[in-house]
Amino acid sequence: MTSRAARVVPLLCLALLAALAPPAAAHPVSHAGGPRLVNLRPAPGEIVSSGAVAVAALAASDREIPSYTVTVDGAPLPGPASSGGTHPTITAAAELGPGDHIARVAVTDSAGATAERAWRFTVGTIDLQRLAGPDRLATAVAISRDLYDAGGAAGAVLARADAFPDALAGVPLAATLDGPLLLTAADGLSEPVAQELARILPESATVHLLGGSQALGEDVARDVRALGFVPRRLSGESRYATAAALARFVGETATAGARPETRTALVVSGENFADALAASSPAAIEGWPILLTRPDALPEETRSLLVTRRVDRVVVVGGEAAVGAAVVDQLEAVVDAVDRVSGPSRFDTAAAVARRFLPGRRTVAIANGERFPDALAGGRHAAALGAPLLLAQDDAFPAASGAVVAATQPTSAVIYGGDGAVSDRAAVDVERARADAGGPVLTAVTPPPGQVVNTLDQVVLSFERQVSVADSSIYVTIGGQEVMGSVGIGDFPSTLVFTATEVPEGISSGLDYEVRVTAAVHDGAGWVHQQHSFLYRKVDLSRGDSGPLVVDLQNRLVAAGYWLGPVDGEYGALTHQAVMALQKVHGLPRDGVYGPSTRGVLESNPPRPAARSSSGLVMEVDKPRQVLLMVRDGQVEWVFNTSTGTEQPYVFEGEQYLADTPPGRWTITRQIDGVREGALGRLYRPKYFHPDGIAIHGSSSIPAYPASHGCVRVTNAAIDWMWDRVPLGTGVWVY
Repeated sequence: MTSRAARVVPLLCLALLAALAPPAAAHPVSHAGGPRLVNLRPAPGEIVSSGAVAVAALAASDREIPSYTVTVDGAPLPGPASSGGTHPTITAAAELGPGDHIARVAVTDSAGATAERAWRFTVGTIDLQRLAGPDRLATAVAISRDLYDAGGAAGAVLARADAFPDALAGVPLAATLDGPLLLTAADGLSEPVAQELARILPESATVHLLGGSQALGEDVARDVRALGFVPRRLSGESRYATAAALARFVGETATAGARPETRTALVVSGENFADALAASSPAAIEGWPILLTRPDALPEETRSLLVTRRVDRVVVVGGEAAVGAAVVDQLEAVVDAVDRVSGPSRFDTAAAVARRFLPGRRTVAIANGERFPDALAGGRHAAALGAPLLLAQDDAFPAASGAVVAATQPTSAVIYGGDGAVSDRAAVDVERARADAGGPVLTAVTPPPGQVVNTLDQVVLSFERQVSVADSSIYVTIGGQEVMGSVGIGDFPSTLVFTATEVPEGISSGLDYEVRVTAAVHDGAGWVHQQHSFLYRKVDLSRGDSGPLVVDLQNRLVAAGYWLGPVDGEYGALTHQAVMALQKVHGLPRDGVYGPSTRGVLESNPPRPAARSSSGLVMEVDKPRQVLLMVRDGQVEWVFNTSTGTEQPYVFEGEQYLADTPPGRWTITRQIDGVREGALGRLYRPKYFHPDGIAIHGSSSIPAYPASHGCVRVTNAAIDWMWDRVPLGTGVWVY
């Protein structure tokens, strides 16, 4: 059973969102009497990237939409288009500059009814570039193509595409050589990489292979020679020895090029790649070597390199779990100064590196921090831009990375890898981090991201200070369709609440639907933009539930002809009775609970039960199914739950009777506008149709089975509604 409160069931991993099979499609409710505009794009409050922006809305209507306009900031957009039909999507696109914009869509249907809707969205101010290819090799080639014109590189570095250890220290080498870092398979040079080498390198240029023949096989060296280049392998007996060999070569090359020899080195864990990637851009810019260590002991290859290169300062990148205190002690024994740059996670460490070594840069570079290949090639590109390399999750931009963007307010950003590496949502988070600097801080969302809920009553956003409802918006969709609702202040001035009033049609039980929340909240001083998702799973509804899902149920019952009084969003006695009547008609268990089987019947748009009468107003009592039908001219107008005679004997005043509702065709001949207190029970506003005193009357008990002494019981509310609509002389057919 769902509850009135927005109670939720236990958390599921957010990654479940990506694994869901597509559920049955939701679709908007048609708006009787005129069109209604829903499913707005961009979503109200959304931040989109600069460039061509499509503005769209779906017109839900019962009629054609021949006339429509789309404007942004009061200016009509050229060539708006309609998908046609009674539910067309109206779309127009234009190049929009950075900042806030007001979109407005207006439509007129074929009967002259109009609808208009306006909303605010924001175009980001960051010049966002994505360098990507269909795979990691192609992404590295795309990065190289952005760095170098034809013949523009002096050399190149090749690393194995599916293993990181030998490549971790390769970015400073590529920068020293003035060439890209490219990836290839271990057993041969891939064709796109071969083509890129041929494009950027002069004849007889040197291509450096990172790692021994187990990392990059001899076939790779052969393929390099076949292109007219000279392969040179830089390797050692271990990843630590390979990093030391690269550092030694970089130092010798820098000295030969008259570059001052560095006395600083960065030391990172050789067990994982994240910290080395974060360090790669400042290391390449400054010419610092990247050396590797074990978590609990300094490898001899690393110690020896520090001594022979006369390094006097080491910066450890990463926390103590990556580079332990024992390693720091060993470093302090061979160099003059050791300090550490770290954070509680790889993302925090990358942000700390950016703040420490590359503060205030107007460009940031972003790569996936959970997989190494794109960041490996991207580190060289970031260094060429003088940009810090921030790390992202697959589908989000971590708060630590966002804090760097908020503090530095960059004007441009470059993302390495496609949507599968750094999602478009994470890319928008970069824009959001810049736009939200100085805005209210979001402290909690309910339901939280990734949670599974069984009610869509409310979405609550809580902030650390008071916010303005007049300037703010919360936009909610389920399965891509808009959930209608209102926005107001919650229990505290710092809480904003979206209250759902209507959910889209077509939401099926037993399936998970993504609910996406897009919010733009203002506090008078700044904005915060929030976008997150949770899961909705439609479950049983029963007495005590309330909200838009109950409204949807009630509307469906009314459309199918089951009487329940006014639609009020409360699953009370009348809705319980209507559900039970539906269950009786279709032979389902009679529990009054809107569960999967009942839902399946109602969502199939079932026909109304067939009437037996053909003319005039007749109340038909269907005893086998225990329902009362209000029939006019052979058409069932309403179905009521009822309870008739038990067909069992009973004793009254010493005589035995049968509790029977006699079959036949009868007529209402008298009625009492009040309560008749009889020896056999209480009859509310009875309408008598049988000479033995049998009536249709109101009662507080209408169970799922025959329970009366012969009368036809309905709810008190139902008999009140019937009173003037079912006059004396109305036929009553019992069968």
